Amino acid sequence: MENATELNDLNRELQVMLIPSMVLIVLIFVVGGAGNAFVLYNYFKHFKRTSSWYFIVTLAAYDYVICSVLMPFELHVVLKTMVYTDEALCKVVRTLQSSSVMGSSWTLMMIAVHTYLKICHPFLYFSTGTTLVSI
Repeated sequence: MENATELNDLNRELQVMLIPSMVLIVLIFVVGGAGNAFVLYNYFKHFKRTSSWYFIVTLAAYDYVICSVLMPFELHVVLKTMVYTDEALCKVVRTLQSSSVMGSSWTLMMIAVHTYLKICHPFLYFSTGTTLVSI
C-alpha cells in the first residue's frame, strides 16, 4: 500500500513538470481535430474529385484520426505515466498511431511523386476531367 502511495505522489510530481506538454497535446487535439474536420467537410461538400482531391482528403483523414482519436490517449498516458496499467489498449493505440503516421508519410510521398511527374514530365500523364490516366 505504501508503494502505491509513493507511486501516486511521484506521478503527481511528474504531472506538474509535464503541464506544458499537456497544454500542447490539448491544443493539437482541439485545433488539429477542428481544422481537419473543416477540411474534410469542405472537400466533400464543395470540391470536385481530382487526383489532388484524393490526396488532400486522405491526408486530412489520417491527421484527423491522429488528432481526434490518438491525442486524447496521449494525454491520458501523460497524466498516468507512473501508474498506467492497460497494456492491451496501449498496444492497440500505438499500432494505430504507427499506422496513421506511416499512412500520412506515404500520402505525402505520393503527393511529391505526383507533383514531380506533373511538372517534370507533363506529357507522361494527362488528365481527363476527374481521373488521371497513364499514356
